Amino acid sequence: MTEKPGKPVVPPANGEAGKAEGGEKEQKQKKPSVWSKLKTKVGTKIGLVERTTLEPKFVEERLNVERYRARVDRLLDGFEAVLQPDPKVLAIPSNGALPVAGELSWELLARASGALHCCLTNDYQQGMMWLVLLANKLACIEREGLTRMRGSIRHVRQFVTTDHKRMKEMVEKVDECLHTMDATRHEIKAAKAPDELERVGKIYVRSIREFDSTCKEINEVIQTLNDTRYRHQKNTVAFYDMMEQYHRRMATAIHDALKDVNPDGIHKNEPKPKERPTAARHSMMNRVAVAATSTEQHTKEKTTDGKTEGRTEGKTDAKTETKADGKTTTEGNKEDHEEEKPE
Repeated sequence: MTEKPGKPVVPPANGEAGKAEGGEKEQKQKKPSVWSKLKTKVGTKIGLVERTTLEPKFVEERLNVERYRARVDRLLDGFEAVLQPDPKVLAIPSNGALPVAGELSWELLARASGALHCCLTNDYQQGMMWLVLLANKLACIEREGLTRMRGSIRHVRQFVTTDHKRMKEMVEKVDECLHTMDATRHEIKAAKAPDELERVGKIYVRSIREFDSTCKEINEVIQTLNDTRYRHQKNTVAFYDMMEQYHRRMATAIHDALKDVNPDGIHKNEPKPKERPTAARHSMMNRVAVAATSTEQHTKEKTTDGKTEGRTEGKTDAKTETKADGKTTTEGNKEDHEEEKPE
């Protein structure tokens, strides 16, 4: 039998041989470590292991705390809107509902009134100083009232901010401990070497201790929720009591300040505008009327002849006498008419 010639074997080139050796080195370098194998193994087979879960009652009670916190958060927003309606001031975390010194509305009014005081005359400076003193007094009452009202709800604010942040951290820690417990339990079952078994066992025990301590803290918050609600109710009542005292003090200060003001809006110590007496005013009006009458008569005298001028003079004398004595004027007019008839 004749053998069939096979394909000739071609030796690899130098470049291809180099590439093959380089590929083997890269595969050795990319070979995963023991820890990466462990993580991959846990990640792929963790679904076959029984997961540790919390009791449904415990989870529901924790969710009730979260729902209550959300309602209290909305209540706190309403309190801060009453204390400070300006959102720019509320955006500053260091100040809260209290603005910086000198930025209250009454403080701004006092500053503006003080600047305007220098531009007024001496007659009105005293009234402007009264306004400056009143604005400064009301500013002190407002800042003190805001401080007291904000202090009355400090427990509400702490529950929404600090306590909520702490609760969120504890819940995350519980979830992390559960995941660690499940992973280490699986590794304990799969461990063969004693050293590895001891190492994984320590991790498992530590995660259980952290889980127990964290759950106890969460349980304390859940058990004291009723006491927390009662404290928040007392804080709310105290807030409105402080608000009532604040508005009462403001109204009293304004009422006491308005006692020094006349109904016309003029300060009692401020001089009133000078007015002429009534008699002098009437005499001046009479003089103006007489001057206007004499001017008209002088114009008529220039346009008429001599007789008309004489009659006008007689009538003028009669009118002048009328202001002095009514009877004399009547007689003078009669004599003028009698003298004119014979002519």
